[in-house]
Order: sequence, then C-alpha cells, then structure tokens
Amino acid sequence: MYKILFCLVFIISFVGAEEILIKIKADGVSSFTKKEIRAGEISFKIRPLTNKRSRFAKNWFIATSNERSDKSSWDLAHQLVEENDDVIYGEPNSPKMNDKYRELARSLKKEHAQNDTRGYNDTWSYPDPDVFGWHLQDSHGQLKRARREAAYKSGRRIRIAHFDTGYDPKANITTPESLRLDLQKNFVKGEDENLAADPGTDGLIDQPGHGTSTMSVLAGNRVDLPDKKYNDYLGGAPEADIVPVRLSTTVLLFQVDVFAKGLYYAIESDCDVVSMSMGGVASKLWAEAVNDAYNNGVVVVTAAGNNVAQLPTHYLVYPAKFKRVIAVCGVGYDHNPYFKDDKWFVEMQGNWGPKELMGSAIAAYTPNTPAGKLGKGNHIGNGGGTSAATPQIAATAALWLHKYRDFKYEHKWQRVNAVRHALFSTARKDLPNSEKYYGNGVYRAADALKVAPKIDSKPVPEDEVYLPYLSLFFGWETLEQTTDNKDMITIEMAQLEQSNPELRKLLEELRGKTSITKEQKEAIRAELKKIPETSQTLLDAIK
Repeated sequence: MYKILFCLVFIISFVGAEEILIKIKADGVSSFTKKEIRAGEISFKIRPLTNKRSRFAKNWFIATSNERSDKSSWDLAHQLVEENDDVIYGEPNSPKMNDKYRELARSLKKEHAQNDTRGYNDTWSYPDPDVFGWHLQDSHGQLKRARREAAYKSGRRIRIAHFDTGYDPKANITTPESLRLDLQKNFVKGEDENLAADPGTDGLIDQPGHGTSTMSVLAGNRVDLPDKKYNDYLGGAPEADIVPVRLSTTVLLFQVDVFAKGLYYAIESDCDVVSMSMGGVASKLWAEAVNDAYNNGVVVVTAAGNNVAQLPTHYLVYPAKFKRVIAVCGVGYDHNPYFKDDKWFVEMQGNWGPKELMGSAIAAYTPNTPAGKLGKGNHIGNGGGTSAATPQIAATAALWLHKYRDFKYEHKWQRVNAVRHALFSTARKDLPNSEKYYGNGVYRAADALKVAPKIDSKPVPEDEVYLPYLSLFFGWETLEQTTDNKDMITIEMAQLEQSNPELRKLLEELRGKTSITKEQKEAIRAELKKIPETSQTLLDAIK
C-alpha cells in the first residue's frame, strides 16, 4: 500500500502544474502589470511573491503553468527567461528532489514517531542515572544559568519567529507562556493562512508534532515533574514572545517560496530571531531573503540538517549553508559528535561540513533532550536530530539580545554580528575534532551572555549560491562567460550536487584545482545525464 502511495506522489510531482519563481528587472517593477506570460506553447499565470503591504521582493513573482509540459522545470525556467524581456531569472518552486531525499523524509518521520513512544535512544549517550533537562545544566549548554543572567525585566519581549510544522492547538504542558497567536502565520497551501496550528494530519512523509517538539526546547513552559525532581521551565528562552509560523507539513521543504515568505513575514513582524529546524535546497530567492534578514538585524538560526548512512549528504543543507545565518550542528550528552563515521550506520545523525562553510556553525546538544509531544498533554518525550539542537542556539541568541536590548547600533547588521561574536567567541573548542564537526565549537549560553556587544566588525559577505569549482568546469573564468543563465545553471548544479552523492564526489575532485581533464569533464557529464532531473539546458552548457 505504501509503495503504491509513494509511486502516486512521485508521478503527480511530474505531471502536475509547474510553478516557476521568476525575477524581473528591478527598474521595471512599477510598469510590470502582466497577468500571464508564455514559454513556447505553455502559458503561465503570474502573481506577486509577496503581498502589496510588503516592502520586500517586489520584483519576484510566481508563474504557474496552465498546461502540462514534458520539459523539465529548469528548462521551462530558462525558456521563460529567454522569451520574456522583463524576466531576468527563474527557478523551479518545487525542485524535483530525488529518491534519496524522499527516503530521508521517511526516515526522519520514523525517528520522530519513535521519540514519541520510547525513552532515551540508547544508540546515543544519555545521563545515567536520569537527569531531566541535562542539556540546560552548567555541565552542558548552561541555559538554566543564562536565563538568570538575562535578568528579564518589564517592557518589550524579544520576539522569536518559530519556523516549523506548527504548534499544538490543545493545552500542552510545554506550550510557551507567550505564544503570540495574534501574529501566527501559515504558508501551507490550502490551509488557513492565519492559523499555524498543527492539525496532526499524518501523510506519507509528514511529521506532525515536530513543531510542538522544537517549540518546547525553544521556550517551553514551566513543568512540575515530582518523579524527576524537576520544577522549572523546559525551554531555553521561556519569557520570549514566540511567533508560530507553519511553513510545511514536513521538515524537508519541497516548496521554495515558503521560506522566503516566512522570512519576510518575520522581518515585518519585528521578530529579532528566527529558529528554523527545517531545510531545503539551493535557491537564489533564499539567498536574497537571508541577505535582507541580515541587513534588517534579524538573527537567523537554522539546523545543519540530518542524514542516514551519510545520504543524501552529510554536508550542511540550505539555508544553513549561507554564511549570514548561524548553522547548528549536533553534539551528544558525552560531548562526542552527533555523527558516526560509518557508512553502515543507518540511524539518523547530524550534518557538518564542508570546512569552508563551518565558519558560521556552532553545536548544541542532541539527541535525548526532553521535548513536548503533540496531543500528548502532559507527556514529555525526547527530541533528536539537529532539530532539537537548533532551538537551544536561538534561545541563547534571544537571551543575549534581551540582556543588551538597550544597546544602540549604527547599522542593524551589527546587531547580528554582535550575537554571533558572543556565541562563537565563548563556545567550547577543546573537544576532539571540534572545528571539523562543530565549526566555532559547542555553545555555552551563560558565558555568551557575559560578552558585551561588539560593534567594530565588518559585514558578513553577501550570501549567494556558490560552487567554487563550476567556473573551472564550465570555463567561465577562462572564456569570461557572462551569459544570463549563469546563475540558473549554478543553482541547478547546486541542487543536483546536494542530492546526488556520485555527482558530488566527481565535482569535489575539482576543488582547489586549476585545470580539468577531458576525462573528468566527460565523467561529470555522463553522471548528469543519468539524473532524470537534469535539464537539457545544463547539458548543452557543457562545452
């Protein structure tokens, strides 16, 4: 039965209407009034990405096909750019992720369901005898002491946008004290946009309750557990305002526009921090949204991602790959990496690397961290994945921002840099392979709050989707190629590389090289031809 359902989902993803995100010339926004554009025989209805009240992404639109096409999504995007003078860029809104991503989605779903029913996951370390809330203690993340250090006072609370699958609509014991239901937002198609509650619907790859779990780690309410000798807040930043934003029914974002829309909503809702235990693929729209958030002083904290048997990748996933966000990796109770260097290890584990992207990474504790469960009332289970680690860093950022909330910055981005400096400079760096697996180290929340705002810093370089070896492969540097589709080819290659280990292995052989052999180029082209999602436009670009 499940195999039949999977086949139906896979077929529908190819024969349904195509959605292409298009970008038009910035100087043509005011005069762009078209409701429909064409790519050959295929017509597309277009609508703005953001609403009229938004001040962001005014030159981004969503083009939805009125007919089916046999062409790949990327080929349609190229055709829209070529045949419409106003359109300067396009990318699929629903990239065709390969089977390994869908396998990962099912594995993540299974892991999340198991955490509902079992105690500690004995594949990984845990406290014995039991210490409830161990990750909050000074021996680990120091969040309990950091909450006292923040010295909450009256006035405006720090506001955290929580990007996930939604909150528990019932009275859950862990529901944050200040859940801003007046600001809730839902970007899932077909659902009420003003209701971010998780309905608990259980589809093939859905993860109902994931948002309830991560929200409890972020800002969970006070819980009284006499049997565990615990009467305290469960979450790291329980006094922060939490804005629930339901982006998807699963943590893998199969639709590109929702993250950008969510990020712009967070900026315009005066959120200070974004906590996102979700991930997706490379996108130019995402890069622009991350840049806008950074320039507006919003601290974006995102999960490094998870893998099973190092598939589809153990590298950071987007948006954690962007350098203007804080990427969160995992470290266990025993202070060892949340990763086993064993290709036969088939349980979920955390992502890390490559080395050049770990400069914006930090680690927090997972798995076996206590977490609330959707529809379980007073039951508290255990969270896992980098999903459970991410809210700890977001909470620390919120506590730091509250303590120094009266500090004045000349530029909004300095606020983000100050948070990063406090977190990164105090992180523990003495653990084995710390730089490899944790980037800047393992967080220490209370120590971070002792670091005053640092303003003598430079802006983090603007984010873009970048693969350093593509210029060598396509000859862009030697031929000084500046074709309009260079960005599109780069991002398509980034998407394909992220989900295809064999392609990634071939491309990484070019890292640091100054030349490419004919055999290497032919091997990469042959591998690209094996991948059903590869566009003909990309293949034609290989000279």
